[in-house]
Amino acid sequence: MIQPDSFSALNDCWCEQSAELFTMEESTYRRPISSVEVGGVPASAHATAKELEAGEDKHTTVASTGAHDDDDTPIPPPKTYMQRFSLIQTSQNDPRSWVVILLRPFALVTYPAVMWAGIVYGVQVMWLSLLATTQSEIFSLEPYNFSVVNVGNINFAAFIGGILGMLWGGTVSDRCLLYLARRNSGIAEPEMRLWTMLVPSIINSGGLLMYGLGAYYGLHWILSAGFGTGCIAFGIGSGGAIAITYAVDCYSLVASEALVLMLFVRNLFGMGFTFAIQPWLSADGLRNTSIIMAMICLVSNLSFLGMVWFGKGMRRWTASRYAKAAEGART
Repeated sequence: MIQPDSFSALNDCWCEQSAELFTMEESTYRRPISSVEVGGVPASAHATAKELEAGEDKHTTVASTGAHDDDDTPIPPPKTYMQRFSLIQTSQNDPRSWVVILLRPFALVTYPAVMWAGIVYGVQVMWLSLLATTQSEIFSLEPYNFSVVNVGNINFAAFIGGILGMLWGGTVSDRCLLYLARRNSGIAEPEMRLWTMLVPSIINSGGLLMYGLGAYYGLHWILSAGFGTGCIAFGIGSGGAIAITYAVDCYSLVASEALVLMLFVRNLFGMGFTFAIQPWLSADGLRNTSIIMAMICLVSNLSFLGMVWFGKGMRRWTASRYAKAAEGART
């Protein structure tokens, strides 16, 4: 027999799906691309700080000033409500076959920046799985004896840390790029953004130590459940965002394929760690596991130094393949 709570859950689900059906419109749009943008310089080209501040990159500037193919493109009429919310949309379909669309992201496995970003993002998701699978196990027992509600309240610290991490990985990261571009005669390189990874490297690793060792030694909950959880969330919110944005900066014309591959790699890490964390804790204990995880986190995040030193050369190495991939994505 279905319980009353089940009816309530079904009703909430139905209301949510109905709201999406009548309010979430199709957002796919394939804008016209000029010949300059298709066949021009890959994303490794430089952009000035003024262009970045204006929200434009080198491709946009070149296309708008050097090509007039799109100036005469008529503006399509606005769609009616039924057209925007119809169940089947075909006007903006990708002309390529589904098989090509399915396999295309995996062609980017030879792009070091994309694979690096996916791995770093995947390591961050490991710590998200850590919090989700161990909070109740750790804090509902001695010496904390948290109730179910208080175990859930631990996530307020994660919420605060995540917000701060989002600001660091977004606003601060962008401002750092602009600052370094000005110092570099107005020339911006994607690797400049990576210097903001230094702070998450330290805070995230420290958060893992506070979370695990604080609980192991029975220290006050504010250290592990508070500061530890908040610092881990800060790293999750900032580290992954910086890495992904760097990869998109490097290969902006194949950003959608790159995002698919990075999310695929991320999910592999998250899924594997979710199944591995409990056997790992049982075998090595909370103390040793926390120390090893902190070292993994530190090494993973500090690997940005390798991309800072060798990233530009790697972009040159992939430039010809990237130009072909970008042209194929736009035709």
